[in-house]
Amino acid sequence: MKKHCVLLHQRGPLCELVHQDRLFAQSLSSNEIGLRFYETHGIIFGKLDKSLSQFEEGRTWVESMGYPTTIREQGGLGVIVDEGVINVSLILPTNLLPYSGLYEAYDTMVMLLQKGLKHYNKKIQFYSIDNSYCPGKYDGVIDGKKFCGIAQKRMKEKVIISATILVNQDQHHRGLIMKQFYEIANPNNDAKYPVINPHSMATLSDLLGREISTQDIHKALFNSTKEWVESL
Repeated sequence: MKKHCVLLHQRGPLCELVHQDRLFAQSLSSNEIGLRFYETHGIIFGKLDKSLSQFEEGRTWVESMGYPTTIREQGGLGVIVDEGVINVSLILPTNLLPYSGLYEAYDTMVMLLQKGLKHYNKKIQFYSIDNSYCPGKYDGVIDGKKFCGIAQKRMKEKVIISATILVNQDQHHRGLIMKQFYEIANPNNDAKYPVINPHSMATLSDLLGREISTQDIHKALFNSTKEWVESL
C-alpha cells in the first residue's frame, strides 16, 4: 500500500501542545506517515528529572523566570522550547520495517535531518554532547556543538521520533537557565544528571553563519520527508 505524508503545524501554549503527539498518531491510518511541527514557550522536563532531590524547587525557580513547565512521556531530561526552537515529530507505523525498528527509527530521523539540511554544506554528526542539557547518543552536532536532540516514544502500532532543533535566538541564555535549574534541583551532584556548559550548544544560525528561520527548517524537513515517503 502506497504511503503518504500527513502534515500538522501548530503554535500555542506549552500545556496544549506537548502531549498531542499521541493523539495525532492515533488519528493516522496504516498508510499514513505523520510529520508534526510545533512551536511554543517553556521547559519540557523528562521523566528522569522528576527523581531529582530538589526537583520542585528547581521547577519553581524556572517558572519564576517566565518559563511554564510540563513533563513529557519520552526522553529522560529537560529541554527549553521557546521562540527560535522548532519541535518535530515523525510518526511511523511500527510495521514499516526496517525504518520503524528501535534503533532504525532514530536512524530514520537522522537521515531526514541530514537530507533536509544538506544544502547548507555543513557536516552533521550524531553523538552525545555530555555537558549539554538532555544529552543523548543522537545529539545533532555541527563543529563540535549540539544543535538538536532526538527522543523516541513507542506505542502498540506507532512509533514517535521527536527532534528539538535550536534554530535561532540566544542559546547561551537557554543553557544558563538549564544550568541553574540543575544546580538548584541536584545539590548532591547525582551523576545521572548533566553538569551543563552553556557553550556546548549553539543554534543553526550561529553554526551556519547565516540567519535561519524556523520556517526554513519546517520547509526543509517537510520536503525531505515528503520525498522519502513518496519513494516507499
